[in-house]
Amino acid sequence: MSTGSRRSYGFAEFSSETDAADFLDRHYPAFEVTTPDGSSSRVYIEYSRERRQAPPADDWICTMCHFQNFSRRATCKECQAPRSSESTSEMKLDGQSDECPQQAPSVFIVVRGLASSVNEISLANGIKSLYVDKGPEPKQTPAGAPKLKSTAPVGNTSGLGAKPGSLARVFMIRDKSSEISCNYGFAEFATLDDARAAVAKYHASPNFLINARPASIAFIHSGVFIPYLHPVQGEDDRFTFTAVHNPSMRLSYWNPAVYASELTMFNENLYEDKAKDAAPTKKDNEANAAKDSKKRKADKDLAGPTGKKAIAMAPQLKMWANKHAELSGKSASSSTSNTGHDESPATGVNAVGGLTAMAPVASSAMVVSYADLDDMCCLLCRRRFKSEPSLRRHEQLSDMHKTNLDSEATIAKATQDLKARGKEPVSNYRDRAKERRMAHKKRTQPKAAHLPRKDQADSATAKVVPTKPAVSKGAGLLAKMGWTKGAGLGAGGEGRTNIIETLAYTPGVGLGAEGGKVGDAVEEAARATKNDYSDFVSKAKDKARERYERMG
Repeated sequence: MSTGSRRSYGFAEFSSETDAADFLDRHYPAFEVTTPDGSSSRVYIEYSRERRQAPPADDWICTMCHFQNFSRRATCKECQAPRSSESTSEMKLDGQSDECPQQAPSVFIVVRGLASSVNEISLANGIKSLYVDKGPEPKQTPAGAPKLKSTAPVGNTSGLGAKPGSLARVFMIRDKSSEISCNYGFAEFATLDDARAAVAKYHASPNFLINARPASIAFIHSGVFIPYLHPVQGEDDRFTFTAVHNPSMRLSYWNPAVYASELTMFNENLYEDKAKDAAPTKKDNEANAAKDSKKRKADKDLAGPTGKKAIAMAPQLKMWANKHAELSGKSASSSTSNTGHDESPATGVNAVGGLTAMAPVASSAMVVSYADLDDMCCLLCRRRFKSEPSLRRHEQLSDMHKTNLDSEATIAKATQDLKARGKEPVSNYRDRAKERRMAHKKRTQPKAAHLPRKDQADSATAKVVPTKPAVSKGAGLLAKMGWTKGAGLGAGGEGRTNIIETLAYTPGVGLGAEGGKVGDAVEEAARATKNDYSDFVSKAKDKARERYERMG
């Protein structure tokens, strides 16, 4: 019952709809009610109704993201998934519902029609066949010969495909309880352009085989991998994975009965040295000469006001940033953000600090190297490299190498193999103090712990030949005008012979004031600049002696 200054109303609930209808038929539209003060009041009655009307029966709920859509929509407004009358448990798990109807480009592609023997590694090897490769060069035909029209099927894929090493991760859809593959999976590329190029090569290829069985690929819609908003506990870490664009967010497959088994790819090309450019040919020299005239105007714009070319500041800033990181002991791997666990799964290209931290940064921590430079291989990871810089970058950046460093059994095995080859593990410790001493040539000679020998004593007591004192510039000029040392200045030598003293005075004290004269200016300047403790002691003694003499 609700009462107020403007209106009063209430509700009555009956045990059944029949009783409510009988009461309304007998008393409609109103009946008399006796109030507590003895008066009667007329109360009007009516059926109550729901404030919100039930949605129409034609409206549907998306099975991917559970968004309620109007009946006129053919695709979900939230995730663009197609409308389906089947529930999540009744839908067939073959990957067809994961394809985007509009084929909007995405870094994820779905791979369908896989064999039961396909696992994560074989799926990755099959996707790598969509990398770009150079086709055979066309055969040269004689001049004037008619060109024959090819009757071969269209399948020229030269110049098409993703960049080598652009495959970031692959996923196989497996059942959570039995770990059985659902015969389809997903591939994630580093960039959107690489995914487009891979799909373009697939459409241009006459067939696409994985484990000798034809497979199909397509772009996915945005409702396939949804954010996992619950706290990660137990096996949730295995059933979810980290997003590349946001390492703090975890994603999961839309169907809770299965999960995406992740395999992060390792790109060996990132650890190999780039081939040096070949010597420029005559054609390249002519092209560069033609471009020189176009660059002159740009070079003038870069010149400073004095006519000198401006210095590029970006490389300089980067160099000093690396120096600062080396002194402070920071590295690129320490800047990676963590999730709710102590360690988050590596994401991105090769799982080396994400997509943007690819430059090796020197670390001040002491690391032991288990590399054999003769065979150019890392005995800890059992990998072989082409050059020493590639091997060193592997030791600094590879997550597999860091994981093996935590395993005592692996370290013991690598140490045993090194000793079998007659070598020992090498530490990268740098004696920076020794480097500074060598740079500034500040080598200290150790004091002799024994008495000097006889020949050394004889050489110490030998007569030292005095060197000729150097003549100052002023004395040389006066000597040319007839002046001799010890004589006075002037034509007749009647001038003063003693040196003019340069005295220092206390700042703010007038000339002639008591205690204003400090002493010789040269000695005071030497004391002020050397900052020697012995000078301070001598100055204190002079002040004490001066006060004692004034006391009489």
